[in-house]
Amino acid sequence: MGCAMAERDPEILDKLDLVVSLLKAQDDRLRAMEARQERTEAWQHEVQDKIGHMENAQQAMRGDIREVKGQLSIMLTWLQSMDQRFSVLMAPVTPPRKPAAE
Repeated sequence: MGCAMAERDPEILDKLDLVVSLLKAQDDRLRAMEARQERTEAWQHEVQDKIGHMENAQQAMRGDIREVKGQLSIMLTWLQSMDQRFSVLMAPVTPPRKPAAE
């Protein structure tokens, strides 16, 4: 019986080596997947930060546009007022008629 066991030792050791190498390969793949996931999460965080900055810039631009629209509206009202005044000033002047001599 001791002899049969001794003959199987190399076979058992080979199978154990195979199991250990399979576990190591599986562990390596798992570590690679974890590293890839970490890179993906970092990239997603970067993208979300950029989107946040873009949204903030867009909000600021909307505020600027509202301000410019308000200023343009005031300027248009002023220009219309000036146009009316200019039109009145540039209207042809008809000299007053002299009363007919009696």
